[in-house]
Amino acid sequence: MIRKRIKFSLIIVILTFFAQCKKGQISYKGVDFNDQNIYLFYRETNSKAGMISKSYNIHQSNYSHVGIGFLDGNQVVVYHILHDKDNEQNFKYSELIKDTLDEFYNPKNDEVVGGEILSLNDVSQNEIDKIKKVTLELENKDLHFDEEFTSVHDDKFYCSELVYYILHRINDRITIEKTLKKLTGIDKIMLKRDSIFYYPADAFIDTPWFTSLKKW
Repeated sequence: MIRKRIKFSLIIVILTFFAQCKKGQISYKGVDFNDQNIYLFYRETNSKAGMISKSYNIHQSNYSHVGIGFLDGNQVVVYHILHDKDNEQNFKYSELIKDTLDEFYNPKNDEVVGGEILSLNDVSQNEIDKIKKVTLELENKDLHFDEEFTSVHDDKFYCSELVYYILHRINDRITIEKTLKKLTGIDKIMLKRDSIFYYPADAFIDTPWFTSLKKW
């Protein structure tokens, strides 16, 4: 009788544990994600585009790409934007990407060699509701990757601009300053101007808005 009670109690504990994990928590590289937070996801690659992107960072980081996301049901979703060569001649589909966490850190055409995960500080339920609303709005638009890095209010974004746009929509007190940089060489020729005024990919690091959870 006692053994049956112990066995029954163990089953209840195990089922409760898995139910809680499935309902509100996912782990990745030692980070426990919950549905009451908003996260930034950085990755570093050694691709040609990644090497160019790194040169525009301001915190001596090697990150070449950033996305924003949250726990949705039983998976973490990451929203980000990338240029798609197959889409440049005749624009057929939005270049906004909604990845799972595993997809974001294991892209098809790049090898990720490093990364970092940050969490937004003091998140309210209102902000959780807003990010879901804003990302759904963006999913219903045809967004282009902004190859000119103009940072204007339109349907064209580069990765850090998209992240800032979403953050500012959910909390207008979050402000990230643009950086002015003179252009030289091929970048000057490609962008057809002498300078760029932009949001660096790593602009959100070392700010009061975020806490780093994991770096590798």
